Amino acid sequence: RGFEKENISRRTMTAGAAAASVGTWEAEHHRLDKTSVWLRSTAIPVKAVNGKGDAVMVLSSDITASVLARQALEQERALTQTYMESMPVGIFVHDPFGQFTEANKAFCEMVGMARDELINTSMFDIEVGIGVERLTELWGSLTGEQQKVRYEGTGLQPGGRRVPWRINLAAIDVNGERRLLGGARDLTIERETEGILQRQTHALDLSHMVIRLDPSWRIIDANAKFLERFDTSLAEVIGQDWSEYGSTSSADHRASERRSQMKLLASGQPVQTELMRLTKLRRSVWMLASYHAYLNATGDIESITVFALDISDRKDADRRIGEAQKVEADRKSTRLNSSHLVISYAVFCLKK
Repeated sequence: RGFEKENISRRTMTAGAAAASVGTWEAEHHRLDKTSVWLRSTAIPVKAVNGKGDAVMVLSSDITASVLARQALEQERALTQTYMESMPVGIFVHDPFGQFTEANKAFCEMVGMARDELINTSMFDIEVGIGVERLTELWGSLTGEQQKVRYEGTGLQPGGRRVPWRINLAAIDVNGERRLLGGARDLTIERETEGILQRQTHALDLSHMVIRLDPSWRIIDANAKFLERFDTSLAEVIGQDWSEYGSTSSADHRASERRSQMKLLASGQPVQTELMRLTKLRRSVWMLASYHAYLNATGDIESITVFALDISDRKDADRRIGEAQKVEADRKSTRLNSSHLVISYAVFCLKK
């Protein structure tokens, strides 16, 4: 008892040994230098000899290394399980036949099943359109140098709800057997957002002139509203510099203005400006243009989209109001001058 850290199980097993049964247990023991050692002990009953009482012989072997290795493995497994459960991505493992062997909470929620239910199913039960040929194709894609494969599919919950997802697969080895490790991301919100953006873009396409520019500000696409307003065709505008469609300033001023706009666009900020352009029929078109940059993965500007609203009528109305105000101001000035002449003449007569 002085050496064994926990001796309850030992006493229980030795009591069993005294009843003519063999007992085996594992326990942590303290050495005299206060370090610990794990022993696997076996108690063997020994019958009385020469009238002496029964005894128990204990055979022990040092299993410290294997116990520490097992504890480290259990800690590693627990850490991996905690990591899997904490990830927002659905993680799963299945064998070459599609049978699930492991899944985290996020994936179970994604497919609408408890873990125990999921382990008894296969990929064929929860994904729309996947079959033996498709699964074989995915396995084939993971041979050779390619270690990962990505695809988009649709999950099917027990209630019939469909879940669009993107899955990344990698081949792993589990106890000498090949397995597929998968990570699934729910695309429901992303698809809904894409749908909203598509509807908004369609609405803008109907109400605005939409022009796409490359990073050098040359036109790469334009919608029908822009082409119609400027009496031109897509073939004529492709490759033209956007400054031809709006700037009447000098080349130096345009370059300076463009640099400042590019700086704002590269930071993710939109740029709004008013500009005027003459069409081929020499009609002036005023536009309220809003510039939006599309940035690639490295943060560089890949393209610029211009949403332009025709404000020619507003500008024309502002011009007419300005002209009317000028005429009124001139009329008031004329009446004031006339009044001054009349008053001056009266004063002149009084002086006489």
